[in-house]
Amino acid sequence: MSGAARVVIHLPGRYLNDYEKPAHLALYPRLIRAIEARGGRAMVALREEAQTAGGTLPGDGDLHVVESGWVTGPGWLSAAVAYLPGYWHLGPDGILGDGPAGRRPCTPEEIPAAEALSTYARLRAQFARARRSRYKQARGREHLPRDAIAVCLQGNEPHRRGQAYLSNVEMLRAVIRAAGARPVLVKGHPLNPQVAGALLTQMAGEIAASGVRVHETSANIHDLLAQSAVNVSINSATALEGMLHGRPAIVCGRTDYAGLVETVRDPAEFPAALLRALSTPRDWARAVTWYFTRNCLWIEGPHFERDLLAVLSAAGFPPERLGLGPRRRG
Repeated sequence: MSGAARVVIHLPGRYLNDYEKPAHLALYPRLIRAIEARGGRAMVALREEAQTAGGTLPGDGDLHVVESGWVTGPGWLSAAVAYLPGYWHLGPDGILGDGPAGRRPCTPEEIPAAEALSTYARLRAQFARARRSRYKQARGREHLPRDAIAVCLQGNEPHRRGQAYLSNVEMLRAVIRAAGARPVLVKGHPLNPQVAGALLTQMAGEIAASGVRVHETSANIHDLLAQSAVNVSINSATALEGMLHGRPAIVCGRTDYAGLVETVRDPAEFPAALLRALSTPRDWARAVTWYFTRNCLWIEGPHFERDLLAVLSAAGFPPERLGLGPRRRG
């Protein structure tokens, strides 16, 4: 159908001719194949700065999907890996704390017990037991104290996007003041590990005066989460990964999983949040299953194409607008 809308995928320039290989772009080849298999048109284009700057862009009749985007406007969707490899955010307004999941009611109780247990067991085997995360992790095992507070840093991205309620200094200071006898373990982001050492150096005097045992660690994130009593971040994937170990999380920023964690908007709120995190019973199997199966696209799942078309339709691009018919054989 020549007048049908196209799907235009906006990627960083270095991936325009090599987007089928990187794992963090795995959604896009599948999206293109799904559209073309039904007679639609899909293409890749250069991602521009305006598409990741948080503004509003006009529509042009096509459907635009922006890798790690941050944009609003008719016909604009943003996409990114949703914390665990294989799961994706795709929706209007942005990703992570700006995506549509954060505006939906949090209802893990709706998940049937059998589905929750099956999904939780699969994800635990795939990630927790395999010690696998989105980014490369240490394979060796580091001796870690039990029942620590794990502080997982992320670099500047949450602050750049305006998703952070606290600075890294404010977050770590709040943790130290509430830690009591618990040790505090600080891990930098795998793509920006130096941020942990820099933060500890900046706060060395405060840390020494507090008497709290604070240490930097480069341990595998799953080893760290399994040994810790609770994990703290701005809005890190570690909050959800910790749930695979049955560990609660405290976040100090805007997230799209706020109903599953404790959120701190002011340092004075941290002690009460820590108490709630450590004392509130949670059904981790239902929580994890609800988040990943009701709020994300599972690109390896049996219903990926059905769920993908539902997202596109909700954005105003049903199959007929995209010129899609039945799936072709072959």
